[in-house]
Amino acid sequence: MKFPLRTIRKNGYVMGAIIISTLLMVFFALSFIRTVQEALWNNAVRNLIETTQQGANGLERALKRDKEILFTLAQEIDVFKSKGTETLCNKLQQFSYSGYPIQFVTQDGTWCRPDVKGLPEEVKTVLDDPSTTSGIVGPYINPMTGRRVLSAYVSIMLQDGQRALILKSTPIEDFYNKYSPAFYNNAGFCYAVNESGDIILRSLHPASNKSFVNIYDLFRSHAENDLDGLSQKMKEGKTGAMLFHGERGKEVLCYTPLHFQNWYFVSIIPNNVILQDADSILKKAFTLCGVSLICLLFVVSIYLRTRERYDNEAQYKQAIVSNADIAFSFDVSRDRIESILCSNGMLNAALSHFSSSPVPFNAFIQCWVEESVVPEDRQLVLEKMAPERFHELFEKGKMEDDLEYRLVSDGKHPMFIKQNIILTKDERTGNVLGLLIAKDVTEARLKESLYTQALKDACESANQANQAKSEFLSSMSHDIRTPMNGIVGMTEIAKANVHNAESMLECLNKITKSSNLLLDLINEVLDMSKIESGKLSVSESEFNLAELVENVLLALQPLLKQKKHTLHVHLKDVVHEDIIGDPLRLQQIFTNLMSNAIKYTPEGGTIDFSILEIHDESQPYSTFQFAFKDNGMGMTPEFLERLFLPFERADEARQEKIPGTGLGMAITRNIVNILGGEINVSSEWGKGTTFTVILHLKKQIKNKDVIQELKGLPILIMDDDQAACESVCLILNDAGMRSEWVLNGKEGIERINSARERGQDYFAIIVDWKMPGMDGVEVTKRIRSQWGPTVPVIILSAYDWSEIEQEARQAGVSEFIAKPLFRSRLLYVLEQFVIPQSGKDMAHGCDSATADLSGKRILLVEDNELNAEIAREVLAMAGASTEEAMNGKIAVEKMQASAENYYDAILMDIQMPVMNGYEAARSIRKLPRKDAESIPIIAMTADAFAEDIQRAQDAGMNAHVAKPLNINLLYQVLAHWIK
Repeated sequence: MKFPLRTIRKNGYVMGAIIISTLLMVFFALSFIRTVQEALWNNAVRNLIETTQQGANGLERALKRDKEILFTLAQEIDVFKSKGTETLCNKLQQFSYSGYPIQFVTQDGTWCRPDVKGLPEEVKTVLDDPSTTSGIVGPYINPMTGRRVLSAYVSIMLQDGQRALILKSTPIEDFYNKYSPAFYNNAGFCYAVNESGDIILRSLHPASNKSFVNIYDLFRSHAENDLDGLSQKMKEGKTGAMLFHGERGKEVLCYTPLHFQNWYFVSIIPNNVILQDADSILKKAFTLCGVSLICLLFVVSIYLRTRERYDNEAQYKQAIVSNADIAFSFDVSRDRIESILCSNGMLNAALSHFSSSPVPFNAFIQCWVEESVVPEDRQLVLEKMAPERFHELFEKGKMEDDLEYRLVSDGKHPMFIKQNIILTKDERTGNVLGLLIAKDVTEARLKESLYTQALKDACESANQANQAKSEFLSSMSHDIRTPMNGIVGMTEIAKANVHNAESMLECLNKITKSSNLLLDLINEVLDMSKIESGKLSVSESEFNLAELVENVLLALQPLLKQKKHTLHVHLKDVVHEDIIGDPLRLQQIFTNLMSNAIKYTPEGGTIDFSILEIHDESQPYSTFQFAFKDNGMGMTPEFLERLFLPFERADEARQEKIPGTGLGMAITRNIVNILGGEINVSSEWGKGTTFTVILHLKKQIKNKDVIQELKGLPILIMDDDQAACESVCLILNDAGMRSEWVLNGKEGIERINSARERGQDYFAIIVDWKMPGMDGVEVTKRIRSQWGPTVPVIILSAYDWSEIEQEARQAGVSEFIAKPLFRSRLLYVLEQFVIPQSGKDMAHGCDSATADLSGKRILLVEDNELNAEIAREVLAMAGASTEEAMNGKIAVEKMQASAENYYDAILMDIQMPVMNGYEAARSIRKLPRKDAESIPIIAMTADAFAEDIQRAQDAGMNAHVAKPLNINLLYQVLAHWIK
């Protein structure tokens, strides 16, 4: 037989509830038992302490009584001291009682009996101490009786000047019987001990260990016993109890002070004896509780059977109205309200119209509907609440009726009420009774409305996202197919012109161009994918801002030159060039924004790139503001709102056939946000756009270079850009030089003539390459023709000067320097003219056409045969020879087997079998040979994200070149690292 899944689950829940309830009951029962046991144990210990105190009090009273007798005797016999010792002893015998005579002993050892001589050590100690007048002495062996006694004494002074003691001695065994009783059915026994724990009175109990003379020795064999604590409490004169481990297992020791001689009365009883009594009491209590519970259950069962019908009805009603806002019962047949169960104040206004009780049901409903229900729902409520309708429903056997309506509310929305009426019949009278339950469901209805709206919005957002992706794919179809068409088409044309070298070269150039375009598109899509998946990471490393900006501008020079744009780069208050951050992400931001400015600015446009530093020397961070301004096509206000959304491209860009994915700005904004900065944009259609990026970058702690040889030297700057002139002068003046600037070549020549006439020649001349009227090369020719080659002339340019370098050198130019003019780069160039340094190289990069790797041997580590062939041919074109390894393990073995400095560099793929590139690089760096740390290892991999570059650096690699290979970049990296 198969049971429904719901039934099985329900039974499982019930069984789980039973198990949990049983465990809870067991837990609470055990807790209760433990609590009762502890309470009974504590009570037993308190009783034991009281018993101990009673024994101590009895002993104190007996000894105190003896002392009082002796004090009385001392006063009585004062008159007999002169009549001799014999008379005195006879007198004392008259006072003896209980069969133990009162004794007399002198300092010379004389007792009341002439045949007894000598003093026990304890008695002698008391006689020798004149400060002792009364007390307790012993226990000791009494010379007169030969028994071990404990004596009370009072000292007197005899006629002859001797000290004597009157002693009231009691045998020790009498104390055992009277004041060291056994208790707990002879399981416990007592001791009297002194302050050191020495046993004074020992119990005759069989368990009392006769071999120990000190109470601490009983427990010293168990390390867990706190004997120091017991000793301290006894020294402090406290009463209490402690649990110790003894010969009989755990034992309870109670202690209380005796108020003489610094003695203590101690009781000992096994702990299990106390627990036996507690267990017995607990069993009796459980038996009584069980019997009581059975009786109670019997009485309750009778009571429940008697009241079952009434209780069921009450519980049913309570369950129904427990979460209600309005609930009342009414008699339909007699037209009256029986009781108001709850109303939350909603019925008060209608009830106020009725002063008598009971309130008529029909009249009340009409009044309440008129005052509380919204006009649109009143007729419906009156029809549903008519008494005739309830009779009709009851006759049809319909016992429940639902209704939903709205009440007037002071809030923004009306109150939604969900009402349920339950009908039943009074078996005694036959009347039809009703129970009205109503609940405020306004919040639920509003939430439903909000959920509905949210679903609509989500659906709309999803549709928009799908539409955006569809539009992106549609628009990208052209952008992707265009370079693909170029690659496929030019490949076919190249095949048809294999023997035509010129045509073949043209085809290959076009294939390269198309491949680069397609690679850019793929990189942007992959970057956006990493951002959306939350996997884009940032790193923190030291870098130089000047080098980073120079690299970006150098990479973009071909695009600027192709579109004939004018580039202006301005620096303002840039004090800290050495900073800490993520240079790869920062370079990505600059490249994206500069590329946009170049692409969306028509030919012959102007692009301004400015850098402003806002710094506080007391703070570790500086705020850098990077602004990119162009006079291109600009953007409409509508597109500005969508600018940073993925896949968004302006219609004008498509019409102008400007390549792009619509992801560049979305990527840029996400990177800026990850770096903790902000990006702002302002644009006007037809006039241009300005992007401003604000980043907070940590400053490197470095001292500013001071070149003493440059201090006080005069220098002249010629540039048609006044802002550039002022920026350069600020740097030079801060370095201690004296700078002047002019805005054109003609004025500069005049300024040089004037300075020469005054005998104050300039140390050096900095000339902008492209100036109106007279450019930098022409100015240099004039200077050399008039004043010769002595003064250094430095050409300043934001462009690639390679096309004029030969002409400029022939004209007499001393050095070239690129804009923007950072402090370190400018002072470095000027330093060459006052401090000759042959070891420094001002060149940056290497052109593929001039790359010369002749005689260099490179270890190529690549598992893909095609990629290895490409790299081998590219390196051969530059004159390098290669040796190959199919994986990292083979590369490490080749390095181990080779002579030192055999290889000039290693090109390392990353994803390889057996051993990957990261592991291979680390292993090579650890080899015990001199060139292991210095040999350049360059990652050559398709893992091209920023975190991949960082992983390569962490593994000990010097540089990273991404696949597909950029040949020029590969040559530049090799030229840089191979010395």
